[in-house]
Amino acid sequence: MKILVLGPNAPLLLPILGASMVAESNEPIDVYELDQIGCEAIISFGYRYKISDRILEHINGNAINFHISLLPWNRGSNPNFWSWIENTPKGVSAHWVSSNIDYGDLVSQAEVGFEQDETLRSSYDKLMKTATSLVSDFWINHGFENAPRRPQPEGGSTHTQSQFNYYSHVLRLGNDTLCSEITDFGKQNGLWLLKN
Repeated sequence: MKILVLGPNAPLLLPILGASMVAESNEPIDVYELDQIGCEAIISFGYRYKISDRILEHINGNAINFHISLLPWNRGSNPNFWSWIENTPKGVSAHWVSSNIDYGDLVSQAEVGFEQDETLRSSYDKLMKTATSLVSDFWINHGFENAPRRPQPEGGSTHTQSQFNYYSHVLRLGNDTLCSEITDFGKQNGLWLLKN
């Protein structure tokens, strides 16, 4: 199967997908480009653009996204940040791409544990390492033909870039800010969605 990998992390997947990875892009794509590439499926990994319904139809729905949150928590942008400030579960999810961003049926998930002195950068690095392993597991054990489809649980949360911009002042050291500081800010300002 010829796969187009979307997102800035495509080079991480080349050793996993090998010759099946026929192209990569971090820019918006259209059906014409898909025809030029000749791809049959898409893996999205850190891609910041919506994959249109027209593209999904063109590849018969063969599109899976790897998202660094434990869905249904923290759909949308900056999921790692939101998991800390809102005290929600942390992990990585593989899901089928649907019309609504990060709402598609789940393929697999992995919860991730963190150390006390974690920074936003180090937690992101751990999530990315787990996401890369999830891609490998998906490719070795399922592929597009046999990947499961399990509806996401009800509830969760969704965030936009503008919401992140509103709270970005919390990152006083940028990505080197301690996650415990972000969590404390969330607790002190009533942002926690889960109390434990």
